[in-house]
Amino acid sequence: MESYLDRNVINLKNAASSGMFWHRDSIIVDGQKKIADFTMILLINGKFQDWEGADVVLQLGGKYGEVGGYNWINSDFPKIMLTPRYNEAIIFKNSDTGHMVTPLTLLSDSTVQRDVFIITCYIQ
Repeated sequence: MESYLDRNVINLKNAASSGMFWHRDSIIVDGQKKIADFTMILLINGKFQDWEGADVVLQLGGKYGEVGGYNWINSDFPKIMLTPRYNEAIIFKNSDTGHMVTPLTLLSDSTVQRDVFIITCYIQ
């Protein structure tokens, strides 16, 4: 099991690039990089009235369209968009589900901070 805090400071200059490309989370197990079996995403800051977006999009199956590419291909399953809410976790089976995060949209000219606590686990 691994955990980390993903802290993002978003302003008008970087908001458009604040999303994350399609991927599956990895984890280090016995010194080797593995695909995590499960991922939990928890939004831990409660001040989100100044922004919207940053939705988590999940899709069962699929793979990268090219090595190192951001295209997610070969899945006939629908994309499911979930909006993280303060103090509510999103848990999914990472080993067979790709995911991405949409860019954050600011609702004012202010700079905002978005803190997400992420836990990944690998079951041996």
